[in-house]
Amino acid sequence: MKKLLFVALTGALVAAMSLPAAAVETKVGGYFRSRGIIADTYRTKDAKPDKLYDQRFRAKVDMSLNEYVSIVYYGEVDFQYGDAGYGLGGGKTADGKTNWNTRNDGGGLAGDTVNMETKNLYAAFKIPETQVGLTVGLQGAADSFDSILFNADMAGIEADGTFGAAKVSLGTYKWQEGGFTGEDDIDLYTLKVKFSPMEGTKLGADAYWLNSQQGNDGSNASSAPKGDYTYLGINGSTKVAMADLSGWFLYNMGTNESGAEDVDVAGWGLSLKGAATFDKVKVALRGMYFSGDDDDTDKDSDTIMLPAAPADAFQMYDAGMMLMLADVYGNTYFQNGLAWDDAMRKGFGLWGLAAKASTEFQGFNAQCAVGYFGAVEDDRKTETTKREGTSIGTEINLRVGKKIAGAVDVSLNGAYAFLGDFYDKTAADGDDPDAQYMAYLMVNIPY
Repeated sequence: MKKLLFVALTGALVAAMSLPAAAVETKVGGYFRSRGIIADTYRTKDAKPDKLYDQRFRAKVDMSLNEYVSIVYYGEVDFQYGDAGYGLGGGKTADGKTNWNTRNDGGGLAGDTVNMETKNLYAAFKIPETQVGLTVGLQGAADSFDSILFNADMAGIEADGTFGAAKVSLGTYKWQEGGFTGEDDIDLYTLKVKFSPMEGTKLGADAYWLNSQQGNDGSNASSAPKGDYTYLGINGSTKVAMADLSGWFLYNMGTNESGAEDVDVAGWGLSLKGAATFDKVKVALRGMYFSGDDDDTDKDSDTIMLPAAPADAFQMYDAGMMLMLADVYGNTYFQNGLAWDDAMRKGFGLWGLAAKASTEFQGFNAQCAVGYFGAVEDDRKTETTKREGTSIGTEINLRVGKKIAGAVDVSLNGAYAFLGDFYDKTAADGDDPDAQYMAYLMVNIPY
């Protein structure tokens, strides 16, 4: 695969260099988003709520040299009001010293901080007289399964092309370079094939291979332990009458080599979604199921090995949830989701149903959503992982907003989650944790 990409890249570069010079056309896009938040997301008893402001700014600059070559820079600034200032994007360590190696700061007094993050920096090439292109450099990449595996910025090379009715892409990404020997490297390889057999219907098949040789150098580029992991899946969408239907199936196999003995991985998951519009009301219903592992002590793992760290995936962000799954408007605070982090990431498996409805009226927009989630397993044969039941809980939420000045979206967003017996006796002193909630007033300005 590397040889194929190298040959294609060389051809693209030679073709691009032979083109005449032209004026650079620049396009800029992104958004500004700020939220005032009150929330309890600690899964404890009688916790004091968090009260904070967080902010995110993104700017994507696309510089087109001609119809074949462009260079893209995508920058980001994140912080919470009052966090730190006068630094290189870092706050304080546990012992009170300045931490120069973190990000998401610069909102404190004297906030003139070096905190610009480079999300993307890549060049995109199209080979003249062909349907083949390449993207080279630090780029955004996501899986085709609602971002449950990865949705992050990563350095690599992706080649894509159209061959008849099929669109094919090949990617190679370096998640960690542990040295020139390759002993601590983490490499991701991707193959995606998509085609449309008829109007309104799309089908796809993906294959990913993650080779994780993660060592003990302190890096956390991936949550996958040392080993080889393969992900095979199909996905598709179609329109039936007035409904848009979509879904996918994913199977994961591999070997976890991080312990004294190897562990065989064999997990799977699926998702089905339907959406329709009735007059001015849009509705959507999603169902999901992910296998769980019923024994944490044997040499078989029956759940999906999630390859990316929590901050580098964005699972089912369009499901309408704010607490149980990823919130589509998340900035720096609570990005991952209760059900996903506490059940799926810990091997219990997960199933759930999520419904949402949205509409616009008299210049306002509104969305309400409800979701119920459960674990597949509650006893994984170890005392530290045993739960009282499989019911994770129910989330209800509401968003109401209005666009002002033609460009500024102002909204009030709130969510409340009733926790089930999966959380019983998990708070301090064996208590049951309180229900969880989050509310925020948001200003969002896309441009």
